[in-house]
Formats: sequence, C-alpha cells, structure tokens
Amino acid sequence: MIIKKTKIGFSILEIIIILAVVGIMMSGLIPLFMSVLTANKSAAYYSEAYKVADSRIEELRSLSFESIDAEDGAENITTLPEGEVTTDITNEIDGAPRDNLRQVIITITWNFKSEKTYSTSTLIAEGGIGR
Repeated sequence: MIIKKTKIGFSILEIIIILAVVGIMMSGLIPLFMSVLTANKSAAYYSEAYKVADSRIEELRSLSFESIDAEDGAENITTLPEGEVTTDITNEIDGAPRDNLRQVIITITWNFKSEKTYSTSTLIAEGGIGR
C-alpha cells in the first residue's frame, strides 16, 4: 500500500492524527480555561463583599456612639449578583449586656452558581478604640 503525500508534504493519515491530537488537547484546555474564569470571577465577588463590609464598618465607626443602634433588614448590593447586606448591631457581648460596647456583625450574601456568604464582626466602643 502506498500512502500518497499531499501538496504540503503530509499524508492524509498524518493529518487526521494531528487533528485528533489537537482536538483532544482543546477538549482539555477549554474546560480548564472556563474553570479559571469562574474562579477569577468568584474571587472578585469575595473581594467586593469584603470591600462592602469594610466600608459599612467604617461608616458605623464614623458615627457617634449614641447613634449606633440596632439595625434590622437587608439592603441590596448592586455590585454583586443578587447581593444583599445585613447589619446586626447589639450591645450584648457573650450574652452579657454592655452599655459602652456594641458588637457589629456584617453579613453579605450573593448568588454566583450557588449562594455565597461573607461575614465579619467587630466591636465599637464608646469613646473609640482603646478608650
């Protein structure tokens, strides 16, 4: 059997094998590329959630201590898909009421392939930090 070469110097069988190998490589690279994009987008959303929570804490710290009261309800966040931020403020620390201390818990939820949550908490003291 004689295998004829094409004008570019490869046989038809060699071209089919090359196309098969390239196809197999691409079928492995495309899902890998897509998972990298998904991981990158997910990390960007966690970063945005952190920024929103940090901003909310700084807003509360800029207020006078007397004006920091318990907040109920949730607000939408337009920078996250189906994003919502909830701020819980209490003067009970470890079950004991404290008149000169507030505990702030910020919870941010969003939906990216499944529901994600970022939560952080801090204490705000009357007179500021260290007083």
